Amino acid sequence: MNEGIKEKLKTKIAISQIKNEEVNAIMNKKGKFTFKNIEIAACVLVSLTGVTFASSKVIEKVWKKPEKVQIASNNIEDMIKITEESKKENITEERAKEIAVQKLDQLGLNSEIIGTNHYKEIDSDKIIFRFDTKDNYEISIDGKTGNFSTILNNNKNVEDTNKYITKEQAIEVANKYYKLLGYKER
Repeated sequence: MNEGIKEKLKTKIAISQIKNEEVNAIMNKKGKFTFKNIEIAACVLVSLTGVTFASSKVIEKVWKKPEKVQIASNNIEDMIKITEESKKENITEERAKEIAVQKLDQLGLNSEIIGTNHYKEIDSDKIIFRFDTKDNYEISIDGKTGNFSTILNNNKNVEDTNKYITKEQAIEVANKYYKLLGYKER
């Protein structure tokens, strides 16, 4: 009987050692699995931190608050302000208005002037006289030479029914206005 007990005891010890080995193997697997998951989470966290930092720098550089830019001359209004000196070197407003009315009449446009907006060119004494008409045209006269400068049609509701014209028609219209505006061939 002693032998039988020894055998049973040896079998119990062997079974218990196998159980311990299995438990250790399972624990090792769990530990490795947990460690691997912690490593992955740490890598993801570090990557996201880097991306967040980089994006904040990009946003800071691209979408930064605009800075006020100073022009070399402290006050641009002083540069374009019409002075008494510039008035002496240019024609009068009345003379410029007469020229504007004359050009508008030549073109067959309503010459009733309802507003003015004159300005001096930057770094020059030349005044540009700009007049607005009742029919929403804008005509400019060069103050130094007294010559007609530009005419603009500011009508927003103009329908363009004739978008395309022939070359001959374009030349005919150009010659008409060339003569109406008093240009001479050189």
